[in-house]
Amino acid sequence: MVRVEGYSLWLIPSGDVYRRLINLIHRLSRRYSTPSFEFHVMLIEDLISLEEDVLSRTLRLCGLIQSYGIELGRVEYLDEVHDPV
Repeated sequence: MVRVEGYSLWLIPSGDVYRRLINLIHRLSRRYSTPSFEFHVMLIEDLISLEEDVLSRTLRLCGLIQSYGIELGRVEYLDEVHDPV
């Protein structure tokens, strides 16, 4: 079994909302010479468990929730770059 550290669960929009946000991120990234990244809403971060446990619990959670709309409010950011692991 593989022990994982630092898994996180994200919400990522689909369709037109995703295209508009990712285009904006890419455009600003080029303009300010910063790394581009995947638009996301962080649900949970730094999950530390066995990989199989994280995956099975996430799949179970996905089976329990229904699709719903989210209205985005205040956007937050960090003045630092986090390299993906």
